[in-house]
Amino acid sequence: MLFSFRIVDVEMDTQLFNERLGVAERRGLKRVGFATREKAVALLANGPGESRPGQPPKSHTGALKRFLRYAVEGKSMVVGPQLLARKGQNAAQALEKGGRSQNANGKFQTVAKRPFMVPSARAVATQGLPTFFEDSFKAQS
Repeated sequence: MLFSFRIVDVEMDTQLFNERLGVAERRGLKRVGFATREKAVALLANGPGESRPGQPPKSHTGALKRFLRYAVEGKSMVVGPQLLARKGQNAAQALEKGGRSQNANGKFQTVAKRPFMVPSARAVATQGLPTFFEDSFKAQS
């Protein structure tokens, strides 16, 4: 069997390639952010009472679930509870890492660690991050 080939000088529009690559990266990052947020929401159990230290917190009012956000800017993605504009309010950080938080009555209390963002990020990462970027870069004419 005889094969022949010819090398052809190929020109590439690098600007167009980089633009589409940037779009593909952002699309993949958005998928990761969405999946992480959804996993965190699923970890927040409804119901009365407190969760055990070391377990994800319970969502009594649903506020923590409603204020979980993700955002992509350039090649960076952030996901987690939205910072509320009330002075001294760091309840989400106190739940995740443990520490002091101010309650609705203005009193400070020590909160045991009840992580929910780190476990959700780990769960998404173990799914295989490349799967979130599949089909992100599609050939377009």
